[in-house]
Amino acid sequence: MKEISVVTVKESYRFEWGEARNNRILEHETAICQDTRFDLLIIVRNGAAKLQGRDGGKGEEVLQAGQFVWLQASAAEISLCAISPVCEYDVFSFLFRSGQVEVVTGPWREETKGTEAAVPYGQVLEMRPFAKAFEMAEELLQPSCGDGASLQFNYRYLRFQELLLMIISWHVQQLRQAADAADVAAAGIGRSIQYMNVHYSDALTVEQLADIAWIEPWKYPRLFKEATGKSPLQYLNDMRMDKAKLLLSDGEDKLSDIAQQIGFANEYYFSRRFKQTIGIAPGQYRRNHREQPRIIAPYLEDFLVALGVMPVAQYWHAKWGKQDYLQLSQTPVFDEMELATASLHAIADNQPDLILLLDHYDEALYKQCRRLSHTCVLPESSNEWRMVLRRFGDFFGRGELAERILIEYEAKAAAARVALRYKLRGETVAFLRVSADYVLMYTDCGGGFAVSVLYEDLGLQPYRLPGMEEPSSGFGDGTMIALSVEQLKRLSADHLFVVFDKWHSGQPGEERKLLSSQAWQGLAAVRKRQVYEMDFLTWMNNGVISNGKKIEDIMRVLAI
Repeated sequence: MKEISVVTVKESYRFEWGEARNNRILEHETAICQDTRFDLLIIVRNGAAKLQGRDGGKGEEVLQAGQFVWLQASAAEISLCAISPVCEYDVFSFLFRSGQVEVVTGPWREETKGTEAAVPYGQVLEMRPFAKAFEMAEELLQPSCGDGASLQFNYRYLRFQELLLMIISWHVQQLRQAADAADVAAAGIGRSIQYMNVHYSDALTVEQLADIAWIEPWKYPRLFKEATGKSPLQYLNDMRMDKAKLLLSDGEDKLSDIAQQIGFANEYYFSRRFKQTIGIAPGQYRRNHREQPRIIAPYLEDFLVALGVMPVAQYWHAKWGKQDYLQLSQTPVFDEMELATASLHAIADNQPDLILLLDHYDEALYKQCRRLSHTCVLPESSNEWRMVLRRFGDFFGRGELAERILIEYEAKAAAARVALRYKLRGETVAFLRVSADYVLMYTDCGGGFAVSVLYEDLGLQPYRLPGMEEPSSGFGDGTMIALSVEQLKRLSADHLFVVFDKWHSGQPGEERKLLSSQAWQGLAAVRKRQVYEMDFLTWMNNGVISNGKKIEDIMRVLAI
């Protein structure tokens, strides 16, 4: 439904007359139409003009013959620029006040009762009825003269109220009609969805569904997407996939029979669409729901453990070690560098039923993995960890558990956000990754890793270097800034979170040499003892367990 702003007048209103005048401008001429003390009613009689300067000078809108706009008193300068050979318009300035006014912004709802009225501030609308409106406008423009000036003024005052009442009444009628039409459309969309629930195995078309909804076929897809967020056929496909998941997890039917039951012509097409939608093949989905599958998922173990699915092996890195925070001490390890070199002996020895990989390896690796077992490649997007958790929940029949985990996480983050806002009161925070070769400061641009927790989930105030206020001016894609020695010296964040990366260390502890430097020792956070070292893999991971532990770490050092 269209976003509009209305003012609901809940008590008697009053007018104070300003003036009425008729103006005429030629093409490309501009007239200033604003008096900041008054509301304005601008009615275009002939031609067309661009209304400019509304909304603080942003944008422009065309007013054509037979249209009007009602503008509230404002400090912004309003102008009309003729875009036709001649534009003739009337301007009425007046004070419009009520003892009680409620401003409502957003999709309009039918809330008017009794004498309440919706005032169409700022909207370009048609004058209805035309003849009556222009007749009244003409009367209002007549000058007062002679001994009857006072009487004429009172007459025009009443006629102007009548004009505004006519505008308001017509506008309310339009809003009601729009609301009624929206209700009819919503009911129709609901009917078509109910029909899909019963006839999902039929070869349904958009035209058929639109006919069931009693909505024109050209309108139906747009209205359906506005109501559900999906196109009709996408919604139908997802409904079929949900039915397929139930049949796969609870029954023994062959894939070809399931395909026919949910409306697919053959098993091949069904399997392809299922994998496109769910992420894994139907057969693997069934196995995942019947038994504990043997899974290897490097860098994704966090999601498995959160859902109670234990991997048969976990990755280990020569420089970074393994994810100790997951407490998988009994789970064997394999060298992550094997993946980089596409040497998969250790993975093959574990005989996985399913291999889950992030999309940051060479295609040769994926081909080798597919020869070993079923392989699913997930897009590498550390910002979308909630989506990954939900997908894993879907993979292993633990969707409800995934949602409960997310609800618990959001509650934990919300409680921490309130406590930290009270404790820090706007103090700034920076997150550094230190190695022997560089110091990287993560910005609040792009999210991922600890940044999404610090600045998004907990709402902490990010520190920005002077002269680098825009995060996008940083290193690479803007998510990090490689700090020079001079920039490090100017780092004045109130609190520093630091992880040490051993990647470039030729000798043990080489990444910590920075701590004894003058540049480091001179930092305000160092002097105040407000520097906090965190576990590297916990903070450089973005699973729900690692993010929960980050919140605990942050609360431990900042809020206690």
